[in-house]
Amino acid sequence: MAPIHIPRALASIARGMLKPKSPNRLLIGLGPENPHIYNSRAGLFDVDYLGHMNNAAFLAHAEYARWELTAENELLNKMYNLDTHFVVSGAGLRYRREIRPIFRKFTVDTYVGGLDHRHLWVYQTFRCPDDGNNRIRAQVLIQGVAVKDREVVDPRELLKSQGYDPNLVDSLCRPSNGEQTKSMDDMMRAFEDLDASFRASTAADDATLK
Repeated sequence: MAPIHIPRALASIARGMLKPKSPNRLLIGLGPENPHIYNSRAGLFDVDYLGHMNNAAFLAHAEYARWELTAENELLNKMYNLDTHFVVSGAGLRYRREIRPIFRKFTVDTYVGGLDHRHLWVYQTFRCPDDGNNRIRAQVLIQGVAVKDREVVDPRELLKSQGYDPNLVDSLCRPSNGEQTKSMDDMMRAFEDLDASFRASTAADDATLK
């Protein structure tokens, strides 16, 4: 897996870094009004014997899209200089419709949809631009943390300290009062409920091993 995954991740970073420097680049990927668009195709390493993109490939391309986003909006370089790292702590994925055949074009729209003192949530949607109506094919919700010296950093303060629009950052802080982000808030609350259930289940299992 690594001989395939690492070069593709590096290629995504390179694409993000080589894109023209937009004056609004620090806005890219912050909030639903500023989604980052990742373009790709269902390649040889993505499809299964049925000829459509397999389940694992969706998660892989979601990661490549996040690499490209953070390279383009300069967050990757800023975090590297601060010796700070983004760590995925949870992921939710809903498959709605297949992507086929092989080599079919698709996009991944990515944006940070929520922030609090500990977590940031990244929402991603897969679409096929040749679909006519461009309906969502799959949805991904990522819960992550920023880590420095093995300690979790407040992502709100991290973004503000690195020059990202403080008003935009504040608009993403939870809980949100905006009607536009209600569905995003609902997803994050449901994700937290599921995460709490996972934690309770693992704690119960740990107790049987003592």
